[in-house]
Amino acid sequence: MLRFSLKIKNNGRQKLYCKACQREDYPSVKQEKRKRKPRDWHAYNNQLKRRGEFELYISKEDWNAELKGMNRKKNGHPFSYPKILINVGMTIRFTQHFPYRQEEGFLGKIVSKFKAFPAAPCYSQLCRRINAAMKDSKQALAVKALSKWKEGDILAVDSTGIKVYNRGEWIRHKHKVKRGWLKLHIATNGKGEAIITEVTEEDAGDAEVFDRAVAPHLKTLKPSRVPLDSGYDKNSVFDAVGEAGADPVIPPRDGATTRCKSKHRRKVVKEMIKNGYKHWSKKHRHGERWVGEGYFSAFKGTFGEYVVSHDKENVVNELYTKVLILQELREM
Repeated sequence: MLRFSLKIKNNGRQKLYCKACQREDYPSVKQEKRKRKPRDWHAYNNQLKRRGEFELYISKEDWNAELKGMNRKKNGHPFSYPKILINVGMTIRFTQHFPYRQEEGFLGKIVSKFKAFPAAPCYSQLCRRINAAMKDSKQALAVKALSKWKEGDILAVDSTGIKVYNRGEWIRHKHKVKRGWLKLHIATNGKGEAIITEVTEEDAGDAEVFDRAVAPHLKTLKPSRVPLDSGYDKNSVFDAVGEAGADPVIPPRDGATTRCKSKHRRKVVKEMIKNGYKHWSKKHRHGERWVGEGYFSAFKGTFGEYVVSHDKENVVNELYTKVLILQELREM
């Protein structure tokens, strides 16, 4: 004859355990532990080293060929430096944190010492050409990002704050200077590649930006799951994800009730109340949202937590440019 004992687990739910076989008589649904593919550390180390490799050599033939194409329909004074050199200078400026004058000296020494390319621009020309090149970054990023997307992948969305000026804490405290911030919103796939990028003011809500920038693309992208944090706990977010056929993996805020308009949110709230967060998180893989946190870690580790531009338009374009550069560095 089997004997049963009553045990109360950490979340307060009562479970019947069979003493003979030491297992739950009515076990809860448990997700099978996924087998993680072991990381190839040799390949990963080589990838990180390749991110520091800059192709500084430009042959005279490539130089002249690109200039010829750029100046074919150019009105006014022709371009003196090809776009490939400006892109190299832009990457060096943002990854190595060079001011324009310091970058002019760096490129000039490469020309005089190693003859890597025919000529180096002055700092004022670098400034003008880089600011002009950054204007096309948002469109180029959108085209490049969508080519990386695969239907059925996860879409993790998160945001982080970026300092507008690197004033320093002492100056801010001494002179009562307001600390300016921008918010960088990124939607990444399961590999941590940026799919959707949006830059807003610091007071913009995460859920509002999701409704405006991410929700219109959900039915086209068709993700399997959309893991988010509780800052996106809003009826419109749940409905947008659910109607696109994806699983809204969004933990409701404390004290959430089932009296809400969204049926998709009600379903999540009921499951959370019944089984608790830990069970719900394992079943729906809420931990996958950390790919977004990992992206921001790589972004700030590469470019810092601030922007170096001063003009409002250039500040926004700089963030889109940095996301595009990081995407290219990851592909090396």
